[in-house]
Amino acid sequence: MFILDKYLIYANFILMKILYRYFTKEYLSSFLLGLFIFTFIFIMDKIFILSEFLVTKHVAFFSIIKLFAYYLPATFAITIPMGVLTAVLITWGKLSANNEITAIKAVGISLNSLIYLALFLGFSFFLLNAILNDTLLPCSNHAYKSLYYQIVQKKPAISIEEQVFTKIGNKEIYVNKIDNKRNTIKGIYLYEKIKEEDGDILFRYIFAKSGCWKGTVKSENQDKVLALKDGTIHQTLEKEKEKYHIMKFNTHEVIFNSQEETYSEEHCKGLREMTSKELREKIKEYKERNIDINLFLVELYKKISIPFACIVFTLVGTPLGLLAKKSGKSIGLGFSILIIFFYYLFLICGETLGKKGILIPLFSMWFPNIVLGFAGIILCIFAIRR
Repeated sequence: MFILDKYLIYANFILMKILYRYFTKEYLSSFLLGLFIFTFIFIMDKIFILSEFLVTKHVAFFSIIKLFAYYLPATFAITIPMGVLTAVLITWGKLSANNEITAIKAVGISLNSLIYLALFLGFSFFLLNAILNDTLLPCSNHAYKSLYYQIVQKKPAISIEEQVFTKIGNKEIYVNKIDNKRNTIKGIYLYEKIKEEDGDILFRYIFAKSGCWKGTVKSENQDKVLALKDGTIHQTLEKEKEKYHIMKFNTHEVIFNSQEETYSEEHCKGLREMTSKELREKIKEYKERNIDINLFLVELYKKISIPFACIVFTLVGTPLGLLAKKSGKSIGLGFSILIIFFYYLFLICGETLGKKGILIPLFSMWFPNIVLGFAGIILCIFAIRR
């Protein structure tokens, strides 16, 4: 009898090991599928923009690859929880639809062990995403912005968009139409503020019907020249505003100096380029100066609340997958999109209210996790009892 019990325990151990391996394999393959699909959706617009940089704006291919690589961590920070939700729904849905849940119960294995495994995998991705959010993400965001500013300094035309005011150094430019094939722009307004030697400030406003960029792209440090056609120059001094001069021109060249400090933001970090430690230092500094710190608090709490969605999505996805009547990746992806939509809708609303001070920043960023987590626990209890 003792020997029989020993063999039964050993057989049960082997069976559990096989089952865990099977569940983990299905989970990880579904996770990679969800991660790929949602990441591709999020980076699609960036791919088009970078392709335009390469084809029409002649940015170096290696710089394009680096920009793309720097952009990916910010996308993964959002899509990893989405991949977890997809994995949970597809894996449990497949087990349920194929009656494998019934078979597992029939051999005397508790379903709770697989639920604990799913929670463990969700917790693992939570830790991975939290580390990513606080280490690689700030560095990659800062590297992306720095590289982009370097490219813009060498090629000012890259940052200029149609019907948008663009600031480049001490100049601000607006264009109505851009023709990349002919390398021309139409409907140009340019404003610049120049400090004179006597300390006075010269304000210059230039209007032109059309223009084109001159100079070759061989020299990276070469100044870029915008040749304007058929326009007028309006200028006045800050201390002598009554002296207003208007000049008409057939052609006029404006120099965008790549050596000047085009973007002062290059030397400072934005909120998404700071680690938790740097954010806490800023919060402490701003508190002492009685400056509003809601923006920093929201960003600080976001570094944990978004990765924690991996656990919340596991709680929500497990019962929904167990209750699924049909198998297939399309069912899991459909549920994923619906849940993700509501989660990020709550997240965006909470972030906006938190930044404005309408809600406490901590509550505003954890509100989606609280709501969906509570719903997931109730659904898990219902599914287990059923």
